[in-house]
Amino acid sequence: MAAALPSYRLYDLPWLSEWDQDRRFQGILRRTVGALVALSFVLGVLPLPAPDPTAIQEIPARFARLVLEQEPPPPPIVVPQEPEAVVDEEPEPAPEPEPAPEPQPIVEPAAEVVPESVVEPVPPPEIDVTAVARERCRPITVCTGPRVA
Repeated sequence: MAAALPSYRLYDLPWLSEWDQDRRFQGILRRTVGALVALSFVLGVLPLPAPDPTAIQEIPARFARLVLEQEPPPPPIVVPQEPEAVVDEEPEPAPEPEPAPEPQPIVEPAAEVVPESVVEPVPPPEIDVTAVARERCRPITVCTGPRVA
């Protein structure tokens, strides 16, 4: 039963293509792009009916309800104004309260105040720019074993 059946399977890799496949793809691509350009030109040339400015568009009920149910704006902030002082001709003297006996203050030992020491700034060390440049440009050598002379 399993006699010699022909193998219809292609053993080419999917990213390899032959010239006839490329030519067929280019033809399909040209026809598709040409059809799209022609269709866009035809649609661009067709006249559109002008909208009637007197026509009233109906607004869907859900959208109208949304517009009508907007929250009212917050009330404005009222800043209370201070009333102007009315000047009386003779102000009544306020009765003086009796002085209360002063309590004895508790004396705590004062903490010693340590003056901050004056730290003189240390000048930065002078940098030899040439030495830094030479160090950066020096080739990096990696030793993995003993050196052989």
